[in-house]
Amino acid sequence: DARVLAEVAPVGDEIVIPKSSASVFNSTAIEYVLRNLGIEQLAVCGIVSNQCVESTIRDAADRGFLCSMVTDATAAHTAADQAAAEHNLAGFARLETTAEVLEALSSHLATRSK
Repeated sequence: DARVLAEVAPVGDEIVIPKSSASVFNSTAIEYVLRNLGIEQLAVCGIVSNQCVESTIRDAADRGFLCSMVTDATAAHTAADQAAAEHNLAGFARLETTAEVLEALSSHLATRSK
């Protein structure tokens, strides 16, 4: 039985989109939700990097989303598989750490509030 950890569990009206395929774009209405929210950029985290994460990023890029693979918030079964996924996705997404993504978000919010 899969369960969401309490530390990252949804709260309030946060959207939960369960998926049943390697790419979240193939078995859910996530594109519809993202477009309606005006989302253009995605920071993708999760497991397994060389399967679900890679499929999701490729599909998102094909649909025109700008993607970042958060390299320290993704994982594969082996270090070699992780390295291969990062190599394969370099043409589809920016490879960034959590700190880099948070810095970019902070800079973006600071610019918007001026």
